[in-house]
Amino acid sequence: LDALIERQARDARVLEAWKPEERPALEEAAPALDRAAEHSARAERLAQAANELTKAARTVRSPSGDLAETARELERSEARSERRERAAGDATAPKASESFKAAAETTKKSGTSASERAAAADEIEKSAAELARAAAAENETALEAQRAALESLKKLSDPKTAAGHVAEEVQKALAGSPAHDSPAAADAPSAAAPSAEERAAKAAEARRANEEAQRALSSGLDDLRQVKPALSSAQNDASAESQRLKRGLESLPQASSQSGSEASAKLEAAAEAQKNAAEQAGKDQAGDAAKAAAQAERALREARSALSAARKSAQQNAQKSASSEAAAIQKAQAELAHKVGEMSEQAAQSDLEQQAKNEAQKALDEAAAAMEKAAESLREGSSSSAAESQSSAMQSLQKAASSAQQGGAPSKPADQKKAQELAAEQERIRQALLELAERNKKRDTAAPTPSLDEAQESAAGASKSLEQGDLEEAAPQEEETERQIRQSMKELAEEEEQYQELRQEELLFKITEEVKNLTDEHQREMQNTLEVDKQRKAGERVTHTQRLRLRKIAKAEEALGARAAKISQAILAEESVVFAEVLTQAERDLTRIGRDMGEVGEYQSGERVQALQQDVEQSLSWLFTALQNEKERRKQEQKGGSGTAKNEKVQDNRLVPDVAELKLLRQLEVALLDDLERAQVLYPELSADDPIDPLVLEDLARIANRHQRTSDLFQKFRERLNLPAPDADQE
Repeated sequence: LDALIERQARDARVLEAWKPEERPALEEAAPALDRAAEHSARAERLAQAANELTKAARTVRSPSGDLAETARELERSEARSERRERAAGDATAPKASESFKAAAETTKKSGTSASERAAAADEIEKSAAELARAAAAENETALEAQRAALESLKKLSDPKTAAGHVAEEVQKALAGSPAHDSPAAADAPSAAAPSAEERAAKAAEARRANEEAQRALSSGLDDLRQVKPALSSAQNDASAESQRLKRGLESLPQASSQSGSEASAKLEAAAEAQKNAAEQAGKDQAGDAAKAAAQAERALREARSALSAARKSAQQNAQKSASSEAAAIQKAQAELAHKVGEMSEQAAQSDLEQQAKNEAQKALDEAAAAMEKAAESLREGSSSSAAESQSSAMQSLQKAASSAQQGGAPSKPADQKKAQELAAEQERIRQALLELAERNKKRDTAAPTPSLDEAQESAAGASKSLEQGDLEEAAPQEEETERQIRQSMKELAEEEEQYQELRQEELLFKITEEVKNLTDEHQREMQNTLEVDKQRKAGERVTHTQRLRLRKIAKAEEALGARAAKISQAILAEESVVFAEVLTQAERDLTRIGRDMGEVGEYQSGERVQALQQDVEQSLSWLFTALQNEKERRKQEQKGGSGTAKNEKVQDNRLVPDVAELKLLRQLEVALLDDLERAQVLYPELSADDPIDPLVLEDLARIANRHQRTSDLFQKFRERLNLPAPDADQE
């Protein structure tokens, strides 16, 4: 319910900020921003080329300048420019590559005299000035496109709406764009005019600002287009979840209370409101959808308050009942110890034979001491210790009764009176057992406890024997009463264990479903990645459409990583460390995939990213198979299957047994060894002294980290299972 409220609050905020009628203003600004980004990128290339030509001219003009090396550098710049111009695909754009080619030829033909060098330098500087003017003109065109985009965004003045927030982000990005030089500023340099290097830096900054604005707008538009189907689907799912919670509540004892009934009604109201929100969102009725979503959130919070009240009331009642019962038992135990002590004194004054009298008195003293110890254990809350002391007291009482029987029945009035008092006390114990049995039967989930009924019968028989002064008969009946009480406690403990097993089975089912959904969604993103990568051509710049698709896939993979982290935490809480580690590794890889496929990773979609995706798919598949096997094992165990199934009981109520985790741990280590061998084949430079690519180092660090974590997990298992440590030479 807490998780559902959190999701509902988020959906309500999104719906409140969603204004479908504002999206056209953003779409109107998109073409203008695309033009601005295109022209500013072209301006940067031209300004950078002008800067390189200016530097080359200075080298040519200098008497110590290396003309041959300068010519070779200009040819390399020509080749780079050709690749960039070919990737840009604009045949009408000024050609920096042609200027580099001409400058290289001029440098080669230049003589070594100062005049010849100066003439060549002047010619190169002239080409640089032409490129600078072309860059300034491109900058001006980019500015005009920016102004057109900002004019469209003025219609969105409220930053609280989703579209208004996107517009604000675009405006912030464009605000970082520096003022561009006019074409005239690129003429002959003066003291106040910026240098070629400064103009190149400003052009690069302007290009980054335009591309950032373009990304913000593209991402915002993409998100807005997904809002309608995403919110409609989310609210339908939330409605189904509210109904499921309502059914779950109805199966609990608290459902019959006033607070429980109120919680059930609120969950029903929330489900209806969420269904209405889904319908309104599907019709682009954002206002009505937002109201319905907020109404559902309020209903869920009220349901949580009512459910908390019901649970608190049930806990208080249970604690009060348990405290009252414990106090009554403790008091009865203390009184019984006191009376047994009095019986010991009276035994010394009875008409029994001396030997029987001594034995009975000794046994009664031992019983009194054991009962006092039991009372102390009960005060300290140690029921198991109290049970041992009570058992010892019962045995001592039985010995006392046997001695008294052999020495003759009590004949003194005082002895008979004491026997009657003990009989009354025994009747009290029988009544307490009866009340305990009745309370147990009233529990909704209570299983039959025949041992409690038998304990009552034994207690009744003991009372009757005591009334008749028959201590020999009463003692074994007291012992039988104690045995039946212990049996009753054992039955209740077994019932609790069955409840825990049911809880584990439900959790196992839910986690298995979550892992299956995670795997299916990841496989869809893998297919989307393949489709985008097939459309890309080697050496070409990624297109705008491809960037949008890759950014969308990256976000989806990062979201799957966040879900994997949550499932990992839930599994770790059940002490299933290996299963949790698989999801933790998947979360790290999915985060890395999202980084590499996004802007930071320069929109990768090739073999390295796909290999990471395959690793995630494989580990999730292994985990799903292991979970399915555990579900099947439990099913066979319930059917009374093989001895192997029965012997693989889950220790300490953990989600899965040690053997399942160790099998999965072995799979992880085998896969790591395979990855290491494959790396040695793919990257032969690892065995040489050659420099290693940083990306290869990152892959190796990932393998090393996984191996270390796998080793740590195995060491924890070894220590917990008390397995001997390997010898130092084996390590």
